Amino acid sequence: MRAMVRLFLIGGVLLLAGCSLFQKDDPRACPRVSILNDAARVAVYRDGPGRDLIDVMHEGQIGDIGWSCKYDKTQVNVLAKISFLAQRGPASDRPEASFKYFVAITADGQEILAKKVFTTVVAFPSGLSQAGVFEEIEQIIPLPDLESGPNYEIIVGFQLSEEQLKHIRKRRRF
Repeated sequence: MRAMVRLFLIGGVLLLAGCSLFQKDDPRACPRVSILNDAARVAVYRDGPGRDLIDVMHEGQIGDIGWSCKYDKTQVNVLAKISFLAQRGPASDRPEASFKYFVAITADGQEILAKKVFTTVVAFPSGLSQAGVFEEIEQIIPLPDLESGPNYEIIVGFQLSEEQLKHIRKRRRF
């Protein structure tokens, strides 16, 4: 009886694996997914006027993004996996860091069609000051023409305050 069950399971696995042999890969290119350069890093300071190294609660960085897409009759579904890295600063005694980030869809590199803000939380294991987490997002882009997918771009970055953006741009000059 066990041998028969095992044979049935092996046959089912082979049958499912064989199905993928008949599927054709879609030759259409995916929309690009990228990190907005000015919003790839963020430093969060404790409350108050201090902005020195000793005032840093935590710092975050968007590490990398991997993505894939699937076209159907009227749209393209883009699945992206984003890595977030965090470091606890001298002003923090919290076991985790929370960051707001955005995902925006643009057309032809200019017009923002949609934007949504998300929150990710990075937990620091006991005794460690650095950690990371992956977030998966799915974006669905309706297409007027099924060949127009590469004309769209999905942009990811930290949702920064005016002060944080000024600080990043100031540090970049040096």
